[in-house]
Amino acid sequence: MKKHQWIAAVILVCIVGILGYFVYLRVFTMDTFEGIVTAFQGSSNFTFHTLHRGIFSVSLGENATIVDSRGISMPIAAITVHDRLMVMGKDDAVLHTIIASHIEDLKQYQQNISGNSSASSNAAPSDAVAGGHIPANIDYEGIVNYGNYNPEALANPNVGAVDISMNWSQVEPQQGIFNFAPADKVMADWSNAGKKFTLIIRYIKENENHISCSSNQQFLPSWEIARIKSFCDSDQGILMPDYFDPIFKADLKAYVQAIATHIAQSPYKNNLLYVRAAVGMGGEGFPYFRKGDYQTVDVPQLQSFGYTPTVWAAWQKELLTFYKQAFSYATVIYPLNGQDIDPATGLNVVVENAQWAASQGIGLGQQGLQPKSNFPFLQQFRAKYPNLYIQFQTIWSVGNTQGIVGDIQAADKNGAQFIEWYTTDIVNPANQSSFAQWQQTVSNTY
Repeated sequence: MKKHQWIAAVILVCIVGILGYFVYLRVFTMDTFEGIVTAFQGSSNFTFHTLHRGIFSVSLGENATIVDSRGISMPIAAITVHDRLMVMGKDDAVLHTIIASHIEDLKQYQQNISGNSSASSNAAPSDAVAGGHIPANIDYEGIVNYGNYNPEALANPNVGAVDISMNWSQVEPQQGIFNFAPADKVMADWSNAGKKFTLIIRYIKENENHISCSSNQQFLPSWEIARIKSFCDSDQGILMPDYFDPIFKADLKAYVQAIATHIAQSPYKNNLLYVRAAVGMGGEGFPYFRKGDYQTVDVPQLQSFGYTPTVWAAWQKELLTFYKQAFSYATVIYPLNGQDIDPATGLNVVVENAQWAASQGIGLGQQGLQPKSNFPFLQQFRAKYPNLYIQFQTIWSVGNTQGIVGDIQAADKNGAQFIEWYTTDIVNPANQSSFAQWQQTVSNTY
């Protein structure tokens, strides 16, 4: 047989093999999850895989698994995507699978879609972007403005959400007594306008060198200060807690749980876009502020409390796990900041914990966006987890359109869906076309 005939024969065999493989996979499509419920009602073992945004595959397997369109495990009753689905055989190679679930979730979903039960009280994070609209532009009102917002931002069609700063001393001025009224007002106003809100949970201030540690402007409540060990970061005028004190951890978790329970019982629960979870200073993740005498005073003081990078990494994971459990109906964001190297892994704590967080379905956020911001590990996570929540906040008020465009380009390069803009920028008429284009980019991509 001549060479070209051998080549043709090989090509023909390959084509026949590929066609046979797809026949073996028994590929077919269904319009909605109702079809999946009907087709697999009698099966207890199947697997959901995310292919890309809005498209799912289902394959037979040993363990029942379900993920949403961002690759995050959740009950099927909470999923609202109704794009076409692709069902394949058990040997299909797909991008990823996540965590085990049970056929009871399908039965519950079948009840929901047939009108036999009310909407799930465990609304999935994907509900925040139901209908394909992700609010790419978010109004940030500043660290101290609990319950305040700019009416111009609410009226702005390019702004889809607002941050609510849940500062501990303002929300829980006395132990067990909560002031949720300011947050409730913001939630109601923005939800009734068809928009979303986020929560930034804080318990320590950051970078506040104009106050003193004896002032009443701390985010640590006075009643909490009296219960735990703390020290004064005199460069910042901020009281720093003993993070590892069992009393502090218990009180902080009780505070977080109270917020989560309040929102869960709110009629506006489904308008919660995400929770930015403080696991350090401010609404962020660093254990101390690298300024002034931090090497000679602050770090040694924290070390006397038990601080090491390894202990800190474990502490952040513990707290993030609690946030995720408390806000099981929403997406939690891990705020990224440069931290110390964990000798146990050889990684910066932020990279170590970002890898872990992304694998757990926790989003990632960075509060220092600038036009040349470059985070290769975020870009890697975006490739690995195509629908992971990635959030940025500008490092300060930008003040000019060129800077706004540069920030948007950087956010897009690093795989973000959300930018929190300072309110002076977000209501500036000169920036509106840029905000509209950014929203279009995000809507088309995610």
